[in-house]
Amino acid sequence: MSRLCLGTFFTAISLCIEEKSFTQGIDIAEIFVFIDTKYDPSPDLVSKFVRGIRNPSKSFVDTINGYDQDQYDSLCCCMDSIVNKLNTKSETILVKTITKIVKSNDTIPDDEIIDLVNGTMKKDLPGDYENISSFLTGVFLYTIKYTDNKDKNRFVKEIDKLYIAEFINPEKHNPIEGIITEPLTESEEIKVRQFFLFHEKEINLMPLCQIVYAYNPLHKYERTMFTEYNMFSQAMRKKVLELCDAANLIDLDILHWEEGLSAFCDDLSKYKLSSDRFIYLFSQYFPNSCRYASHSISGYDNNTFKRIYKPNNNLTFPRADLCSLNKYIDDYLWTNEKNIGTVPTKPMDYLWNNMDLGGCPEEELMYWLCQFIIDTCNNLSFRITGKPMYTNCYDDYAETIEDLFFCAVFALHKHFHFHNNEYMGMDVNA
Repeated sequence: MSRLCLGTFFTAISLCIEEKSFTQGIDIAEIFVFIDTKYDPSPDLVSKFVRGIRNPSKSFVDTINGYDQDQYDSLCCCMDSIVNKLNTKSETILVKTITKIVKSNDTIPDDEIIDLVNGTMKKDLPGDYENISSFLTGVFLYTIKYTDNKDKNRFVKEIDKLYIAEFINPEKHNPIEGIITEPLTESEEIKVRQFFLFHEKEINLMPLCQIVYAYNPLHKYERTMFTEYNMFSQAMRKKVLELCDAANLIDLDILHWEEGLSAFCDDLSKYKLSSDRFIYLFSQYFPNSCRYASHSISGYDNNTFKRIYKPNNNLTFPRADLCSLNKYIDDYLWTNEKNIGTVPTKPMDYLWNNMDLGGCPEEELMYWLCQFIIDTCNNLSFRITGKPMYTNCYDDYAETIEDLFFCAVFALHKHFHFHNNEYMGMDVNA
């Protein structure tokens, strides 16, 4: 069953808008600003609304709750930024899609008024409305006042091209099975082959394509491979995954990276990997890494950490006493577990001091937080599961903060599953 929430509402809108000028983070934010000029959600926060994982602020909800019917009518132009990018066909598809979402929501009584502007009950949707702006505004106001948008990611994932196929191509839709029955067209087959040819060297990154699709399928990414994969139909994505044996690598319905981040922060204390004063950085700053999506990471040197166990050939290899952050974390954990010698500096504390994270540009902080998450999850995986597990979330072709961010999201998603003894079909002996 579907659920009406901000995520499903905005996803329906995004699916029906074909205008290239539509920018999710900006156009959707304008709706909130029109209603409350003091509330201007960032693109990252808008993304969380669309993905069904966050609610608007209490002050914004209170503003809506303070309106009466006369004020509802005056708000209809708040949807103009959206409606102006819809054509007649897509307007019809959008109204039918939202109506389908609402009528499939079995938690809403049939006699509940859903369109607060036009006074239309659920059983009568879409009903009579002055224009589509009034319809969208009416449903939006109800959604803000009476629905919860937290933990609705699984419902948002239902709203895709397949979900609205019956409104786009009615003659191709099977109303009983709810699927498009035709196999891939010749044109689609060619696009899938082109995808493999253009990304032949990167095809091992398909798990990251799945992660990115689960994170937000309606965003234009820096890495063209991600965006191209997201633009495919469900049938085309399935074909791609079948061809590269990637279909069962992760759970596409729900991405548990935020729960994984919470478990990760707990593990920083449990394994003494960081002083408490640095742990907040991961929950406060890491989710904003995509603000610097295009920032190049080619200039960072990861091999600047002094080894805990120094080799004896320093004279032959001048940098042999240095190692990567991953190696430092590995040696630190092993030293603590074996109670051997003096306890080394905690990895996060060392990283903070060694890279001057308190005084560096924010994009550098983002880089090192992402790197620390990946390396730490890698070293904790087999310690958490008690099995020879390896997270393997590295991207050998990473060029930007965006690339590294999604490696870290993948690592956190796995981290959550490891804590729950779920290995997602992975070979624990690999």
